[in-house]
Amino acid sequence: MVFMGDSGTYIHSAFAGGVPEDRSFFYGILVRVLAVWPKSFYFLVVIQTAASTVTAVLLAWVLREYFHERRSIAFWMGALFAFDPLQLMYERFVMTETFSLLVFAAYCILTFKYLRTPTLFQLILLQAIGVVLISLRLSFLLPVLVDAFLIPLLGALVLAGRSSDALANRSRVSWSLVRSFSNVWVKHSSICILATFIFHGAYQSLNGFLSRKPPAYQYNDGFWLISVWAPVIIAQDSPHPQIASLINRGTEYGLRNIYVRNGQRFSSCGLVGRLREIEPDTFLANRYAKEIALNALKRDPIGVAKLALETYLQFWRSDIVPVVLRDDEGFGPGVSSQDLETVARRMNVPASTLRKITPTKKLHSLCAFWYQCLLQTPLVALFAAIVCHSGARASVFFLLFTSIAIFVTLCALSTQPVFRYLHPFSFIFLLSVGIALDGLLSFRRRDLLGFEASATFYGCNGKS
Repeated sequence: MVFMGDSGTYIHSAFAGGVPEDRSFFYGILVRVLAVWPKSFYFLVVIQTAASTVTAVLLAWVLREYFHERRSIAFWMGALFAFDPLQLMYERFVMTETFSLLVFAAYCILTFKYLRTPTLFQLILLQAIGVVLISLRLSFLLPVLVDAFLIPLLGALVLAGRSSDALANRSRVSWSLVRSFSNVWVKHSSICILATFIFHGAYQSLNGFLSRKPPAYQYNDGFWLISVWAPVIIAQDSPHPQIASLINRGTEYGLRNIYVRNGQRFSSCGLVGRLREIEPDTFLANRYAKEIALNALKRDPIGVAKLALETYLQFWRSDIVPVVLRDDEGFGPGVSSQDLETVARRMNVPASTLRKITPTKKLHSLCAFWYQCLLQTPLVALFAAIVCHSGARASVFFLLFTSIAIFVTLCALSTQPVFRYLHPFSFIFLLSVGIALDGLLSFRRRDLLGFEASATFYGCNGKS
């Protein structure tokens, strides 16, 4: 039921009332209300299971309401989501996945509604929901920021297309299309960017107020970036001589070893631990780390891209996958018995139950192939965009580019392959599969009708 140290951080936040330095703060509040106050994890599990059920229903409803898919396809996609091993396991963990995916489903639904009838109010509300989403799980930050530019663009294209279709004089279609598109795009993009700036600024200010620190999304982002991109960092990336000297001694702690990037972040002997010895002020140390990491990205973007590719390829390594799955199930080597006993004592449960091998964990460990299918979500969304009917294309393009942003986060901003990070793909993948299946069936039906019509035509001619 726990995933140390993520779960430990949230539980500590729920008891102490503090704000995690490197995670979103809202889930800690939910844990306090749903687990600490009732003094039991079980109520939290029940609520998370209910939230996952609602998400499955919403998935099926979206396929019917916004994509007009067949009832059978919508039903089976919703059922597959409900029995997705990732959903089943993380419903039972003290983790943000279940609640954040429910909010993500609401975020997608509002986007589909906006793309059906674009209005400024819906666009503003969408940015507010985006902030709620990152307040639960910061890994959604890149998709939300990408969508702030993408969604107004798609909405402008939708409205411009309708304006051009309404014109009777074809000679005016091209000019009307450009004018309608530019007017809507400028207005909606401006409002969307302004709303994003206000809501995200308010979130950072609230996080800073609760943390008693300057406004920020989190306070360890530099430590994370410098660890993720550690193999490409060189001394010239640091304007600080002492840290540059530390980077030059990288062979002492495996700086170039792609497989120890997680250790660079969390081990006291890793890059971040040594950097903090040089600069004890955590805020300054994190700022220096971010500066160095961004300098490395500017200097060697191809090297960073190669690291992302290597991370992706590790998802397919037969020697790595079992280790990653075991870590995701809460059996990682970094979990101490003392930490588990502390959590168990606070929550009045036997410590043995926190690392128990449950049926959902067994199912999770057997489904590596399913998770590797989820890795292909951007490709499935691209195929769905090709075969779907024209009225749904803008919504499917939203799914496509959002899945690409999640994929980039998964590969380029992770220290190691983690199947748990595929959790948001379950919703997008099954939506895309449902849309693609319906599109293929529609193509087949049109081909059969065309063949029957041709046969009838030539049959009649033969008789005459």
